[in-house]
Amino acid sequence: MVIPENRENGMDNTRSYIPISKGIMISHYKIIEKIGAGGMGEVYLALDTKLNRKVALKFLPPHLCQDEDCRKRFKREAQAAAKLDHPNIIHVYEVSEFKGRPYFAMQHVEGRSLRDFASEKELPVEQILELGIQICEGLNDAHEKGVTHRDIKPSNIIVDSHGRAKVVDFGLASVIGSDQLTKTGSSLGTIGYMSPEQVQGKEIDHRSDLFSLGVVLYELITKQNPFKRDSEAATLKAVSDDLPEPLARFKSGLPNGLQAIVDKALEKDVKTRYQHADGMLSDLMRVKRSLDSGQSAVSVSSRMGRSSRAWWVAGALVVVAAVIVLMLTKPWVPDTATYQPEKIMLAVLPFENLGVSEDEYFADGITEEILIDLAQLSGLGVISRTSAMRYKKTEKNLREIGAELGVDYVLEGTIRWDNTGDESRVRIYTQLIRVDDDVHLWAERYDAVIEDIFGLQSTIAGKVAEALRVNLVGNEKDLLLKRHTENLEAYNLYLKGRHFWNKRTEEGLQKSLAYFQQAIEKDSAYALAYAGIADYYNMLGWYSFLPPKMAFPKAKDAAKRALELDKYLAEAHTSLAHVNEYFDWDWLSAEKEYRRAIELNPGYATAHQWYAEFLSAMGRPEEAIAVGKRARELDPFSPVIGTNLAGFFFVGGQIDRAIEQYKNVLEMEPDFVIAHVFIAYAYVLKGAYQEAIAEVQKAIDLSGRDTPRILITRGYIYAISGEEDKAEQILDELKELSKQTYVSSWGIALIHVGLNQKDLAFEWLEKAYEERDVWLIYLRVIPMLDSLRPDPRFEALLKKMGLE
Repeated sequence: MVIPENRENGMDNTRSYIPISKGIMISHYKIIEKIGAGGMGEVYLALDTKLNRKVALKFLPPHLCQDEDCRKRFKREAQAAAKLDHPNIIHVYEVSEFKGRPYFAMQHVEGRSLRDFASEKELPVEQILELGIQICEGLNDAHEKGVTHRDIKPSNIIVDSHGRAKVVDFGLASVIGSDQLTKTGSSLGTIGYMSPEQVQGKEIDHRSDLFSLGVVLYELITKQNPFKRDSEAATLKAVSDDLPEPLARFKSGLPNGLQAIVDKALEKDVKTRYQHADGMLSDLMRVKRSLDSGQSAVSVSSRMGRSSRAWWVAGALVVVAAVIVLMLTKPWVPDTATYQPEKIMLAVLPFENLGVSEDEYFADGITEEILIDLAQLSGLGVISRTSAMRYKKTEKNLREIGAELGVDYVLEGTIRWDNTGDESRVRIYTQLIRVDDDVHLWAERYDAVIEDIFGLQSTIAGKVAEALRVNLVGNEKDLLLKRHTENLEAYNLYLKGRHFWNKRTEEGLQKSLAYFQQAIEKDSAYALAYAGIADYYNMLGWYSFLPPKMAFPKAKDAAKRALELDKYLAEAHTSLAHVNEYFDWDWLSAEKEYRRAIELNPGYATAHQWYAEFLSAMGRPEEAIAVGKRARELDPFSPVIGTNLAGFFFVGGQIDRAIEQYKNVLEMEPDFVIAHVFIAYAYVLKGAYQEAIAEVQKAIDLSGRDTPRILITRGYIYAISGEEDKAEQILDELKELSKQTYVSSWGIALIHVGLNQKDLAFEWLEKAYEERDVWLIYLRVIPMLDSLRPDPRFEALLKKMGLE
């Protein structure tokens, strides 16, 4: 195509552009076919020949390529979009130029636009809420990084084959297309979805996206655009002036709180609209959680926002009279599900045990139970136990702790268990402190008989929420009062079990099992104790303390029993997902259970951690990294979570970034053996064999012995670096060791890969398949196996596992 001549300002617009067609190479991308076109540009499906994956290439329209200002803005916006790394946002891999024509290389997703997806059938409210939550999560991540979309609409949201929502075209709507107000895709957005400030040509920010999302939700629920009129001018006027009709006019049986969420999102004044995406996200999650638990009463007119009242004024004077009477007798109070303050970050520091050392588990247990209670509240962000426990007996001041954890407040306390009298009593002193100025917001002493400990924990959590002015909405008050057991002995045994399980040593795990089992003997309906047993067997299988076929079925039985007793227990859903992933290879069920666990307890770091591992194994590195980062935010000092995040970079091909992250972990925890082992593999891929061997030696020194996992790593390094004799010697040692304990067949196969012994490698991979070796789920992403991928046996193994 030739652009008409225009030589003003020294610009030559006579240049021609090479047609983009099937088979043409653009950098390392091979064009497959054209998949879209419009005012926003042209989109092509292409093959990334370097990474052997499909991508989408979006090109700036030819008629804009000679506009230097447009090109600069295009690049600037593209770079902003490329910063985003979230599972609910299409990932931008690269911004480049082909023969003078700028383009994006983006993630290609098999799916349909939300407009097409929703047009085929009426979506259930639960699914609408889930989609809204995912879109809001994506927007929240974008807004935090300073990126505003400016054109949120159903056609800019893709729903993939798993039902996940992904937002596309970040930043493009503000720089591409006509400046005409009435043209879809213009820099001002799309008619019917624009915010009032967009329509009026005012400066906009992230709150404009939330208005547009409110329009999308309204449309999904009612099948009607709230502002669509007969003409463009009338539609634009409606956006600025008209109140939407209530949802109940178009759909009955909606859950409480939903109308209020839509009303607040569609506020004309940006100051009374949602100020941040996480506020809207919290409200959507709260309504969905109440709906899922069956505790959300259906409402048609009991909670009417401004738009609801406007419709009733037009439709029924008698109802207006009733509302006036009600308002005269009782002041109107904003819906607490909507008018919730932004999240406050809190750390519950380990309560100090003032009693005998044998009571240490009790102090730790009380700390953890209060932390768990508070983590369930949507208005709070609570740092996980692992990171908080680093400050046990610390000499750091609260400002230092607050800065390191990124929290606004800390709760600390002391506990003494007194057994000297006729009845056992517990004495607890707690205080809530604002870290920036060391102000004590609340402090209280409790002296109670030990049988009252359950109510005491709930009381403390409730007092903290009250002091922080966190509204308890939906069923959150019930969650605080929930007791997993009424048996004090069972409760104490469970606390001891968790105390030893958290040590993650073989000896500690064995002690934990004994306590969990004793807890169940005291209370056979104690769901948390069954979840503890599930976690015990999951760790035995993961750390190879027990063969997978012996460990994981027992974990599954225990997790299922826990869910029979309490289907809302996030810990049990996470445990079951772990079995579904590592043993059953039931990928759909695993993801479903992980997502359910996170939905039930968004602050449960382990659920995010294990879900990220799953995403990495499934070949979804961008999502794995995003979820892994969320786990790290919840538990910033967990070496396991930090090491896993490095692993996601590793399998995603970002070796230098992986090494940097491993080093971060080891700087924080120099004695963390697993990080020393895994960084060795990263050094191997860089050809730094001496560095790899040095890390393995550190692991041996810290462990005090050459464990099977360390032996496997050392054997692979020797094999790949050309020291075949040493590698063969280690193979002999492993085979001898397997007579005494479980040795990973995957690991032995890996050494044969390093020795280029492909037949033996496949023989041991088949043994790993029969054993359900935990490492086999990473078959299609581990780079050390690249030499096997062209072999038909590799593809056959992938198919058997459902990983093709």
